[in-house]
Amino acid sequence: MSTQICKSCGAEIPQNAQFCPNCGKKITARVCEACGAEIIEGARFCRNCGKEIGVRLCQNCGTKVPDGARFCTNCGKEAALPLHPEKRAQDTLVLQKEMAQAQPPAGVVPKREARFFKIRTPFWPLFLKVILPILIIIVAGIGVLRPELFIKFLPEVKLLSVESSDPLSVSMHYAWKPVGGLTRYSWDIAIPRELYQYYENKPRVYFHTEEYETNPYLIYITDPEDDYLLKAMVASIDNLVAKKGLSEEERLYISVAFAQSILYKLDIESTGCEEYPRYPVETLVDEVGDCEDHAILLGALFREMGYDVALILFPETSAHKPHVGLGVAEGRGLTFDGIFFSKDGRKYYYLETAGGSFFKIGVPTEFTDASPYVLPVVP
Repeated sequence: MSTQICKSCGAEIPQNAQFCPNCGKKITARVCEACGAEIIEGARFCRNCGKEIGVRLCQNCGTKVPDGARFCTNCGKEAALPLHPEKRAQDTLVLQKEMAQAQPPAGVVPKREARFFKIRTPFWPLFLKVILPILIIIVAGIGVLRPELFIKFLPEVKLLSVESSDPLSVSMHYAWKPVGGLTRYSWDIAIPRELYQYYENKPRVYFHTEEYETNPYLIYITDPEDDYLLKAMVASIDNLVAKKGLSEEERLYISVAFAQSILYKLDIESTGCEEYPRYPVETLVDEVGDCEDHAILLGALFREMGYDVALILFPETSAHKPHVGLGVAEGRGLTFDGIFFSKDGRKYYYLETAGGSFFKIGVPTEFTDASPYVLPVVP
């Protein structure tokens, strides 16, 4: 039996019903389920869209569903009731209106929609050519501006470790990294308090330009009481050099970087005295010193390492205050490229021990035209 749909409640009712048995409303006219057009009495097909009247199609497979059947005879899916014709007609009108508004005026070329930029380049080539170089530049910049942030990630090599719970000794820990290097070195050294007090109580010797050839200023380097401690430090360096297969220049470089890592501070700030030259043991324990203290400490180490060294002293003038650096002569397979000062036929290449990079740092600007005193250290 053919049926129709009540326009008021959407119930399925007999084709010839005059009133809806579900809501009681009078059935005035039939409409097409597909397009909502009014159906002429007795017509089998819609005059507007051509759809067969009173036929339901399975929404799953599209097969015709017999009248009154709840399930599709082809796929077995439940056959939903046709859409309420009045609602279908309203939706059709709204869609037609929106499509008409979306059409551009005649002669007007529609604009393309703006789209987000899509990266179509494969990821790895993009990463290697663009992203990775940017990351390297950022990390390198941080390493230059804030190197302390990377200290804890650097490999550490212990040069000398002397365990001591003896109250008569001072346990010192030093950690440093050569400029531009990736390895962080450290020293743990037990220094006898008696040795420190011995040097602390020694009278100070000052440099006199008029008698510098016979001046005992070099006693700060040559005093024998601390030789055993310096020998132990040098032995530790040599063990590392042999173990790592380092060159003679790298052996020298590690020691230079250690001396330069000691905090630089003027004597007036650290001791209250205008001038207070320190012996190497004092600089090691105090962990502070000015230009002559750094030069004396490194000169003492170099002397034990077998290098020919000399103190380079720039006397005070009206243009600058006195300054002390270290000179190192070529030998042991080492050759240098930098500023040098001659003494007794030997060239001593200048090294700024208070800071900076290796030998090529040169003499500070204010001392460029000065004539320094060269004091070779007796082996």
